[in-house]
Amino acid sequence: MRKKSNKSSMRKQNSIILAFFIISVLLSGCGIKGPLTQKSVQVKAQQQTDYANTEQKQHSPAPKSQEN
Repeated sequence: MRKKSNKSSMRKQNSIILAFFIISVLLSGCGIKGPLTQKSVQVKAQQQTDYANTEQKQHSPAPKSQEN
């Protein structure tokens, strides 16, 4: 029987380590950053009205100046 060379076993070990590293990097990007709580209904409603108000301000034409 022939003994496996050190190079082939090192390559296999390095490829396994690399695979685990890549998988861990990919999995670390999943999920939500920050606290895992839901916002209350009041906060959501307030954010929606704030967003609507800013949208109206941005899309409304500039007031015309009245010259006398």
